[in-house]
Amino acid sequence: MGIHKLNQDFTTIVDDVDDDLLEGVRWSTLHRNRKRTYAIRWSEAGRVLLHRLIMSRILGRELKRSEFVDHINGDGLDNRRENLRLATNSQNQANSGIRRNNTTGYKGVSFHKTLGKWHATIMVKGKKKHLGYFDTPEEAAEAYNDAARKYFGEFAYLNEIERELD
Repeated sequence: MGIHKLNQDFTTIVDDVDDDLLEGVRWSTLHRNRKRTYAIRWSEAGRVLLHRLIMSRILGRELKRSEFVDHINGDGLDNRRENLRLATNSQNQANSGIRRNNTTGYKGVSFHKTLGKWHATIMVKGKKKHLGYFDTPEEAAEAYNDAARKYFGEFAYLNEIERELD
């Protein structure tokens, strides 16, 4: 396993078998939504994303534009093979974390001022599903987690819920 320096004090991690992809080539960082960062380089053909290059190697073929590579742990700079999996756009979105404008700390949870309750929703196939209103944000987050497991399976991003000890 190798850790390689990129620009702006970032590093990427790859398995030993993929170390050669970083040798003699300048890799940089690509920042998406100020949340996700990926290793990128430029070639005559355009941009090359390290995780897509590694997945092409794993599969022994070029990736189609409709194929996505999901970082299982959500870290776009962790390019170890065990952390990468082929995904559809929908599956890749299901594993995306909390948006930066989120104020509740939980994916799929917002506060409904009029009702004074916590509202849980989930996006499935481009449609927002109402999961209910709850007394606490933790209850709403748990409802989101249950729905995420049901609809997204292994690709579900699950909220880490703080539990009070009795």
